[in-house]
Amino acid sequence: MAGASVRYRRRVVMFDRITMHSRALGRDKRFFYIQQSMWKGGEALSSILYRSAVVGKSGIVPTKDVVAEMGQSDWNPTLPEWVQHWIAAEDERTWPPEF
Repeated sequence: MAGASVRYRRRVVMFDRITMHSRALGRDKRFFYIQQSMWKGGEALSSILYRSAVVGKSGIVPTKDVVAEMGQSDWNPTLPEWVQHWIAAEDERTWPPEF
């Protein structure tokens, strides 16, 4: 896990039956971007954007190598504009955080 952004719109109550949907949105050189959402009764409760990497002995494995190993070398969809904006905003955040 290299980053996440969570948006809650409805309360998730313990023991509620929910449906979770996950989909791979795309990739860049280092990271995969995955959206996951929770639903109840046809209503969206939350939406989460994950930035994740595959880590090997030498560090982060380039995504092109991962998809090639999976036999999906051509898989490289254009990331949705809102994801591109999130990536740009994350790149502007100071690190380490100031205190």
